Amino acid sequence: MERAPTIQAELLVGGRDWQPEDCSAATGMTPSSIWRQPRPELRERNELYTDAWSVMSRKLALYEIDPLVNEVLDYVWKDRVSLVEFALARDLTISVVCDVLVIRDQPILELRGCTVHRLGELNASFSIDLIGVAPDDPPGDS
Repeated sequence: MERAPTIQAELLVGGRDWQPEDCSAATGMTPSSIWRQPRPELRERNELYTDAWSVMSRKLALYEIDPLVNEVLDYVWKDRVSLVEFALARDLTISVVCDVLVIRDQPILELRGCTVHRLGELNASFSIDLIGVAPDDPPGDS
């Protein structure tokens, strides 16, 4: 049985009622995906994004989140100034979300100081979506 968590990071530029393709045009970067909220009742909720442009890391079995957060940061890093200017000019949010599926062992949910500094340069929020709960190891299992 696999023990390591499965981790994937995503950098999103999100907001309400905008054209995510404009982000590609302004920055020269190609997203992993463009998303539009398809459900009208959710589009009406002001606290939720209606549209997003995103870059995804690989999905890997790892014990720490920092390498995959840096993978998405590395992708946008050379164009970070244009990305931040684009987002600020349109009142959009830059965020990094780390999806962590706990299969058995708990991951290290910590970012290095230099990673936090890079998130700050992007004016990016950071969150972890922790999925699943690691079962207790049965007695005698190591």
